[in-house]
Amino acid sequence: MRENHGLLSESVLNYPAFEIPIDKLFFPIVVDDRFFNSKVCEYCNTSFKCSNEYKYKSSQIVKTTIEKGQFGVKPKNFTDYTLVLSDITKDKPQGNHYLYKTIPGLKNKIFCSNECAYNYAIDKNAVITLLDMVNKAEVRLLVPQTKSMNEKIGNAYKYRGSYTGLKDLKVK
Repeated sequence: MRENHGLLSESVLNYPAFEIPIDKLFFPIVVDDRFFNSKVCEYCNTSFKCSNEYKYKSSQIVKTTIEKGQFGVKPKNFTDYTLVLSDITKDKPQGNHYLYKTIPGLKNKIFCSNECAYNYAIDKNAVITLLDMVNKAEVRLLVPQTKSMNEKIGNAYKYRGSYTGLKDLKVK
């Protein structure tokens, strides 16, 4: 007898063809439209519905340095920069380090997609910090080189931001 979480009837849960772990099942969720407001994308001017939370924040880049590197080796003078990213992985141990110096502070931004946020990063020479709800609410970064970094590491989603290990966008 399997544990019933109140989502499926007992006869369905215990039918032999349904030996799927309950945590692997997909349950659609209905979201009331009243919880969302109309917003306008700051890049493409598209109107869209979203919550009041700011998913994106921006910081101006004042200096960018790209240097060749290898897996496990820190770039030179990395402490002189605000942010260091790379297209180097264990599977692709040779690549580039991308070092950025930014203006302190983050400004809230409204974008309808990561693609618009990425294009804004290119046009304004900015780092975009985003809360990626698809990937366990991880904080990720979009920079003008994001697309080329993703291509070099073989990531099929070209506008996926770089992983930070952070879980919120709070700035101290």
